[in-house]
Amino acid sequence: GSDADLFVLEADWILEYINNDEYTAPLSDLGFSDSDFAGCYPYTVSIGTDNNGVLKAASWQATPGAYLYRADLAEEYLGVKTPEEMQPFVKDWATFTETAKTVKEKSGGKCAMADTLGGMWQVWQYNRKNAWAKDDALVIDDYCKEYADLAKDYWDNGYVTKESQWDDKGWYPIGQDGSTMGYFFCTWCLGKGSMLSNAEGGEGGATYGKYRITAGPSEWAWGGSWLAVSPNCDNGQIAHDFVKHFTVDEATMEDYALFKSEFVNNPTVMKKIVDDGSNKNELLGGQDQFSVLYESASKIDMDGKITAYDAQIKDAFNNAVTKYVKGEVASYDDMITEFKKNAATIEGLTVE
Repeated sequence: GSDADLFVLEADWILEYINNDEYTAPLSDLGFSDSDFAGCYPYTVSIGTDNNGVLKAASWQATPGAYLYRADLAEEYLGVKTPEEMQPFVKDWATFTETAKTVKEKSGGKCAMADTLGGMWQVWQYNRKNAWAKDDALVIDDYCKEYADLAKDYWDNGYVTKESQWDDKGWYPIGQDGSTMGYFFCTWCLGKGSMLSNAEGGEGGATYGKYRITAGPSEWAWGGSWLAVSPNCDNGQIAHDFVKHFTVDEATMEDYALFKSEFVNNPTVMKKIVDDGSNKNELLGGQDQFSVLYESASKIDMDGKITAYDAQIKDAFNNAVTKYVKGEVASYDDMITEFKKNAATIEGLTVE
């Protein structure tokens, strides 16, 4: 609304807002300088900076992801007892696929290695080297085919469930009934009341505390949120203190990380928590998710890989992939035709 002092921007559409001065004001208007955010993960500062080099938004979180798996099923089907033993079974996509075959065989076809195509997609889309658009033109590269081929292979062979990400009626129950070995989740999915908690059935649920975390087949990150200042902000000191509390002050960021089980945007704080061993996540049987995610966070690189069109392009691509794996389009080429048709409706985007 017009009376908001601060508001939250998500990674898929932050650029549209920070590059429009009618929507966002510089953080310097609240009295911040760029040096105040020197302790943050650099990629978050880069994304929050507009095309003119003006810092417009600050994030309280970094969002590395991992593979969350059921320890009991891993022991039953793979004979592994610890996350350290599990990681070699999921260390890259070729190995992950071989493990998926083993799990399918040992479970009699009941258990899929991956929860949803949506989860797999988050890992793959992060590792795409090209942005989805260049000079306002859609970019289709070999990575699109690599993902489409992987998705179809997993769908056809039962290595991924047929459930949809975000469909609570199907997505969460598979985390309890043995239909999936695990989920691809990131940092903001791992606290109380989160997606992992729901997948376990909540406190006292069928699989509460039975999941463990391991790095998985590749490093990746998912989303992220930034605080931005409205040009109409009329509570500058309060807004300043709020932003400082969550994105600059190390003491309050540490408290928030431990309270919320969320990975905060400060490597010094996160290293301290990992070194102290002070975070024990009940959802993971007491395992510290930060100890796994800390190494990945330092390698997150999203520079030049996000555009103002991302949310709409990704939707168009995934809708086309879904039709492809379900056989509603006959071939990969037909899938790309479908993708282009949908992408052509995105305002400002050129599709050749």
